[in-house]
Amino acid sequence: MITVAVLLILFTFLIYRWNFIRGLPFSFVVHYGLFAVKLAGAAAFFYIYTYYYSNNLRFKSDLWKYYQDAAAIYDLVGKGNHALFFKVMAGNDKDKDTKTFLQKETEFWYKKFNYGLYNENRTIIRFIVLLMFLTGKNIYALSLISVFLSYLGSAAIFRFFYQVAPDKKYGLLITSFLIPSVVFWTSPLLKEMLAVLFLGFTVYFANKRKWLYASVFFVLLFFTKIYLALALLPALVAYLAAQKVGLVKAYVSVYTLLAIVVIALHLSGSQWSVVTKLSQKQHDFINMAIAENAGSYIDIPPLNNRIMNFVRNLPQAFINSFFRPFLGDYRGIITLPNIIENIGLLIFMIFIFRRFRWPNDKKTANVVLMSLWFSVVVMLIIGYTVPVLGALVRYRSPVLPFLTGGLLLLGGRSFPSFPFFKFPTENKKGD
Repeated sequence: MITVAVLLILFTFLIYRWNFIRGLPFSFVVHYGLFAVKLAGAAAFFYIYTYYYSNNLRFKSDLWKYYQDAAAIYDLVGKGNHALFFKVMAGNDKDKDTKTFLQKETEFWYKKFNYGLYNENRTIIRFIVLLMFLTGKNIYALSLISVFLSYLGSAAIFRFFYQVAPDKKYGLLITSFLIPSVVFWTSPLLKEMLAVLFLGFTVYFANKRKWLYASVFFVLLFFTKIYLALALLPALVAYLAAQKVGLVKAYVSVYTLLAIVVIALHLSGSQWSVVTKLSQKQHDFINMAIAENAGSYIDIPPLNNRIMNFVRNLPQAFINSFFRPFLGDYRGIITLPNIIENIGLLIFMIFIFRRFRWPNDKKTANVVLMSLWFSVVVMLIIGYTVPVLGALVRYRSPVLPFLTGGLLLLGGRSFPSFPFFKFPTENKKGD
């Protein structure tokens, strides 16, 4: 526990002194409270997937599978097998010894279905291996680092929105840090944690025109969650182009070109057809959910590699990804928080549309369009392909801050105040 204590002291110091965090318009008490919320989310996840499920079902959790795979690779160093360790970390699957070791000792290094794309599981496994050189195999220390990195990602997302809407800082605090499913899924040692971290810093640095940093975080995002990177790229290109050529021209041009490319790749029979890969993903996800008797399985219409099926299925994909689980989807106490959150999200949307006001300044409008285009594309991808409500809630968690943050900027001049209390604030500026 010494490692945990040292890390906690270090993170406390960084939250207190680091200009990136001090630049948030709140006091240290609020900053640390937000970190504590993330910590509580990770603790809740750890408890549920370690103690709540019995009969060793916890080992079906991605958290433990990533951890165990990383531990097996990390142990190679302790056993003196440095050559094999470096081959594994370098991804040398063609080496016989490496492939034999990975097939025998790991579970998530290989996927049953890759669709010709990079296996994203390897990113989080490698990441945990590297962290183990700092923490050993201490799962609590690893989880604490995960919480802090998730906190940094949320801070970067907050700062991206805050630059154009300082009057909505309380609302942005909620959308960036306090959405329950986002806290629950992006705080533990999962790919979603890395996704929020890389997403946040990609848009943060791109907005500051620090292209090298933005590019590095975008590449890391691509190798962590490919669908998020592919959805972010056109939104980010349009966002940057709009600063030069105007909003309408930028977004219409970029997304028209994107539609043409998607259709052309499909009609040409290219192996990179998005239509084909999403159809394959949906088909395999349905079969896997049925085979494993997923408790929150829902029927979704098959895509069958046809563009017209994407058009026909769009309303249901939209409803599933934005608003499910419904009240009628209640499957036990574990689903109740998601249902309550969805009701809250629906109320929030109704409130926004009742107070709808398009931003007067171009910069704010550009942030809105980038956030909503990115969010809607990701949500539709999830709605088209994911037939399990639990997985749907998890996969959409990294984009909810962008969806709700973008909508928040459409809700008039100010977000509803908190009549019973106010967060203590500071007016310090950070880098």
